[in-house]
Amino acid sequence: GAGIRFQVYSPEGEKRTRTLGAQLGLETGWNCLISLEPAKVEQKNMMGQVVLPSGIPNIRRHTKEVDNVPLLVSMYSKASPWRAQQMISILQENAECVTCVGSALQPNFETFRQANISVSVLVGNVPQCRRCFGRREPREQRPGQKSNAKDLFIFSNTVMRAEYQLAADLTSLPCALQARHSYTNGEQRTLGVLFNAIKEARRCVDCILMVIIHYICGAVELAVIVALQAILCLPAPLEGLHIFALLFVLLPTVSFALLFNAASPQLMKELPLKKQDEKTLAQPGRLMLLYTLRSVPSALVVIAAFVHDLHRMFEWQLEQVRQTPEWTGSLAAACDGFEWFWWISGQWPRCATAMSELAAGSGSRANVREPTCAMAHAQQWGALLFVVYEVGLAFTFLDRYDSLLTRGPLSNKVLCSVAFLTLLLHTAVSALMVVLACGHEWHEIHLPRWESWVAYIGIWPLFAIAVSECTKRRDRKYHVHLQKTLRVLFNTRLGMWSPK
Repeated sequence: GAGIRFQVYSPEGEKRTRTLGAQLGLETGWNCLISLEPAKVEQKNMMGQVVLPSGIPNIRRHTKEVDNVPLLVSMYSKASPWRAQQMISILQENAECVTCVGSALQPNFETFRQANISVSVLVGNVPQCRRCFGRREPREQRPGQKSNAKDLFIFSNTVMRAEYQLAADLTSLPCALQARHSYTNGEQRTLGVLFNAIKEARRCVDCILMVIIHYICGAVELAVIVALQAILCLPAPLEGLHIFALLFVLLPTVSFALLFNAASPQLMKELPLKKQDEKTLAQPGRLMLLYTLRSVPSALVVIAAFVHDLHRMFEWQLEQVRQTPEWTGSLAAACDGFEWFWWISGQWPRCATAMSELAAGSGSRANVREPTCAMAHAQQWGALLFVVYEVGLAFTFLDRYDSLLTRGPLSNKVLCSVAFLTLLLHTAVSALMVVLACGHEWHEIHLPRWESWVAYIGIWPLFAIAVSECTKRRDRKYHVHLQKTLRVLFNTRLGMWSPK
C-alpha cells in the first residue's frame, strides 16, 4: 500500500518463477508473469491481439504503443543480467524509480549501476546436515548435543574469507546500502531495513519540502512589506539590517528546525507522484495560492502595526514639542494638521525634516527628540511582530496535511526550543535598540497600548493559524482524492488488449 511494487527477476522458466513468487508472497494469478525471452508462440485474445508481450523489444514496443501492463507484473522469467538491465531501463523510461536488491557475490555490478538505488546482500553459507546434506531445512543444534548426534550441521565460513569480502565490496560499489544475511550469527532482515530506509527517505523529503515552503513564505512576506513601502511611500517598516537578519539568520534557523518533524502515521500508506505527473496532478498554481493565503495577510498586519505605532510615537513627540517655545516658524508650518494619512500620502518627510533640524539645534533638551526615535520604535515593533508570526506559522508546517491539533506542537521539540530562544533573543535585541535610539530616559509611551497587544499578539496569530489550518484542510481533501486515483492506477493490471 506504499506505492512500492515488488518484482522478481528469475533466470528460471515460468513454473519455477511462479513457485518462487508464491514463496515470496507475490501474486501469481492473471497478468503476473512475463518472459524476457521472446516466446515462439504468443498468447492472443479472441480479437487476435497479444495479451502480454515477451522479449525486451516486444515489451518496449508494447509500452509505447498499447499500455503499461508489462510494467505492472510481479515476476519476470528467463531474466539474464543483460535482460534485467534492459527491463530496468524500460521502467526508468516510464518514470519509475527502481530499487534493486541483489546478491553481492553474483555478477550484478552493471545491474546495480543501472538502477536508481541499489542494495547488495552478502548471503552467508547455508548450514547443512551431515546426513541429508541440505535436502531438508536445517534446525539449530541443541545444547549439550553430542558430536555424533542425528542433527549435526556442517558450517562453512567461505564468504568470510578475504577474497569473497573483496569481491562483495567491489560488486557493491554502485550500491547505496549493503546488508548481510547470516544463518549462524543471526540474520539482518533486508526487507525490513529497506522498508525503514524508504520510510526515513520519505520523511526527509516531506521535511525538506516544509523547510523550503516555510522559508519561501517568510521571504514573500518580506517582499510584500518592501513592495508596499515603495507603493505607499511609507518610511521603511524594516531596516536593511532587519531584512538581512531575517532572511539569513531567523528564517533559516526556524525553517531548518522543521527537519526534525516526526513521520506521519500514514506515510507508508501513501503513493507518491511520478515525475511525468507532477506538473499536472501536483497543481503548483493551486499550492501557490494556498500558501499565499497563509503568509501574505500577516505581512499586511505588520505594515498596519508599523504605521499605527509610528503615528502614535510621532504624535507623542509632536505633543512634547508643542509645549515648548520652539513650536514656531518652519516647524509649525511643516507639521501643522499632522494626521495618520500623511504616512501614505508622502507629506511626512517635511515634518520629519523640520523635527530633525530642531532636535539638532536644541542640544540635549529632553522635550525635543529626534524623529528617529519614533522610527526605531515602530521598526522594532514591526520586526517583533514579524518574528512572532513566522514562529507561529512554523508550527502549522509540522505536517503538510495533518492538523496542528492532531500532530501537537511538542511533536517537534527542536522547533519548540528554537522558537523560545528566537523570541527571547529578538525581544532583548529590540529593547536594546529602542534604548539606544530613544535614550535611557524611560516613558510609558515606549510600550505599545494594551489594545495593540491584544490585537496584534493575541488575536491575529490565532486567526492566522486558523486560516492556515483551513487551507491545509482544503489541501488534504484534494490529497485524499488524488490518493484514490493513484491507488486505482497502481493496482490495476487491466490493459487495452487484456481479456475481460
